Amino acid sequence: MNRRLLRVALFLSICSNAALLFAQPHIKVPQASPRAVVEETFGVTDVRVAYHRPSVKNRKVFGGLVPYDVIWRAGANEPTSITFSTPVKVEGQEVPAGTYSLFFIPG
Repeated sequence: MNRRLLRVALFLSICSNAALLFAQPHIKVPQASPRAVVEETFGVTDVRVAYHRPSVKNRKVFGGLVPYDVIWRAGANEPTSITFSTPVKVEGQEVPAGTYSLFFIPG
């Protein structure tokens, strides 16, 4: 009985150590299009814009990578977002406080 218990304990010990050997730490690598954030206060409203700067690398973006007259998310890796801390007016339209993603139709 003791030998069987010893074997089970040894087996479990080896398995747990093997799991630690093969576990890979999460390594954060830089993205091709780096993230940036701009924050500013206008009166009593805090505005935050989070975006990814596209790495153009001598490529034609509009009319090339991004076709004309098609909805396009503004941002390289994910849509650009804008956050308002209080309700605002944009082009005369009331916009409630919150976070919004930006999409465009290039033309």
